[in-house]
Amino acid sequence: MTFECPKEPFANIRWRLRCRDRANADRGFREAFLQACFDDPIFFFNAMLWVYEPRVSIKVKPFVTWPHQDPVILQMDRTIDEAMANQLPISMTVPKSRAQGGTYIYLGVMLRRALKESGFSAGLVTRNEELVDSRTDADAVMFKLAWMMDRLPR
Repeated sequence: MTFECPKEPFANIRWRLRCRDRANADRGFREAFLQACFDDPIFFFNAMLWVYEPRVSIKVKPFVTWPHQDPVILQMDRTIDEAMANQLPISMTVPKSRAQGGTYIYLGVMLRRALKESGFSAGLVTRNEELVDSRTDADAVMFKLAWMMDRLPR
């Protein structure tokens, strides 16, 4: 089964609603959809993830990747594949500009791998300790990760 995921935000939301309804009624579709998410990181982002943008009027949006984000996501995923094949830890730095979704990208890559692969682990680093582990501070990395997980379909 092949899935086409629209990259225009409102079309993407309508598509997600149709997929959710079909997945609720059709186990084969649900399993194929989940497999597509595990097979293709770009599909996972565009089909499953949401982003919170505090600087705009509509703050919660579907994560619809921009063309320059796709190669970053794919390279991160390939780097993890290589590290797992060689069974060696890696250090990966992703230089980014503000408002480019960098934090959500690396969290989304890690979240997909954790859902896909039993025993997957990753360490996350941020510029200061206060921005790591909080379920109440929207700037904290773990807040963002928990927020993303809370919005995944069951």
